[in-house]
Amino acid sequence: MFSYVMFSEYQLTQYYKKAFAAPEQIRYCGTFHQWVEIRQQNRHNVSIEKAFYFQNDRQGFIFTNSLQARQRFPELNTLKANDPICFQFSPQYKDEMDRYILTGFKKQMN
Repeated sequence: MFSYVMFSEYQLTQYYKKAFAAPEQIRYCGTFHQWVEIRQQNRHNVSIEKAFYFQNDRQGFIFTNSLQARQRFPELNTLKANDPICFQFSPQYKDEMDRYILTGFKKQMN
């Protein structure tokens, strides 16, 4: 069991590295709209995930609050509603919930 967990963690880390290094990246600027809570039910319990909701001038994007994102972009922890931001993702890579992986982030000056 332990080796399976370690292998899965290794695969996930490699997947995120590929997303960050992918040549095709989409970049938008907009605002941090709000934190959203996403509830997932499995056979034994309900888990609640806190996710980022970013908004550009045309649409909204939800990105997971993953360990990889928090480590790579520590400014994510200081976001307040309506903070101006720029963000990017690779259209080729999504997380296990079918959301794009945040590959770039910068908080803008007001």
